[in-house]
Amino acid sequence: MINKWMSRIAKERPVGTTINNRILEQLEGLFQKMAYEVKSLPFPCFTWHKSHSFIVVDGKKYPVMPSPFSRFYRDEAEWGTAGSLKELKSLDCRKKIVFLHSQLTKASLQPKDYPFYYPNEHKELIDALEDSGVAAIVAVTGEHPIYGLKPFYLFEDGNFKVPSAYISYEEWKKMKPVFKSNSLKLVIDSHIEQVRSRQLIAQKEAKNAKGNILVCAHMDSKYETPGALDNAAGLVMMMQTMELLKKENLNYAIDFVPFNSEEYYEATGELIYLNDCKRKNKEFALVINIDSVGHVGSGIALSTCNMDSRFAAILEKLCDDHPMVAKGQEWYSGDHAIYAFKGVASLAVTSQDFFSGGLKRTHTPKDIKDTVDYETLALGARFIAKLLRAL
Repeated sequence: MINKWMSRIAKERPVGTTINNRILEQLEGLFQKMAYEVKSLPFPCFTWHKSHSFIVVDGKKYPVMPSPFSRFYRDEAEWGTAGSLKELKSLDCRKKIVFLHSQLTKASLQPKDYPFYYPNEHKELIDALEDSGVAAIVAVTGEHPIYGLKPFYLFEDGNFKVPSAYISYEEWKKMKPVFKSNSLKLVIDSHIEQVRSRQLIAQKEAKNAKGNILVCAHMDSKYETPGALDNAAGLVMMMQTMELLKKENLNYAIDFVPFNSEEYYEATGELIYLNDCKRKNKEFALVINIDSVGHVGSGIALSTCNMDSRFAAILEKLCDDHPMVAKGQEWYSGDHAIYAFKGVASLAVTSQDFFSGGLKRTHTPKDIKDTVDYETLALGARFIAKLLRAL
């Protein structure tokens, strides 16, 4: 199963795209064949399409990269620069193309009004830009502080009103000396299209259930990456766990959920699932999130939060029996974080070198199947199955 499904899933598959929809259909069929009760919750979303984008100065073209989900822009305008919020607020941005750099472009911004985490400093910058009357933005960026992108996009947000693109500092150094006129032409060929997608839920009931457990692994990817480690690997490990448990009676009812918008700026799949659970008054005794697990040359790391003594003791005993599995550092940025912040016992399953090695491949074209050890995925599935049996 693991080899076949890694080949099927490890492809560029953002939510709403043709490949994402095909994988949804395949997963739905597999879950039904395994005799799980499958639900499908529809939701609207946007897909992103881009083409050749550039700056023109004195008849010469300089390429730029459109920000994911940016609005379209094609015009000639005066330009300015800002390297800090103070500089931005003192600049007359009205109808100008503004290059952002330095303090303003150290890391990607959270999407506008992101439901789970939207820092005040990000909100302040986004509000300032939208209120400034700026015509378009070009972000000058270096290497992403976490992922391997270089340069990286500052914005990834279909709700952000200002058209935007990005370039590297190296390109900026080539361009800036030739910007002798007060104006330049900018083309950002970027479009979004409204489509529909779905959130699947595969449920395993239990007789006289002690409670509910959620096991999840996001199935979607960013654009321009096969997303093998992030997170075809986690999804396939969850699927293998489901295969191992399909005929068993467990003490807890389990929802197996391939979240279908973790990499999307609105997290719509997560939200629609949360609302479905709220409507049913469904609460969880434990949440297990599998993300970016199986990096070649690395063992399995477990990040725990809010564990009671019984869960912790069971987990410790299982780790003692599995040398490749060990407790890792705390991690609060995956799908489990939604529940961990509410006090729910949470377990994140990832690679032991996730923060020191695996992350540099994620969100890039380098995140290919060769980055994943399939034997580790099989081991992890057996481990999770044993954990669920023991609870």
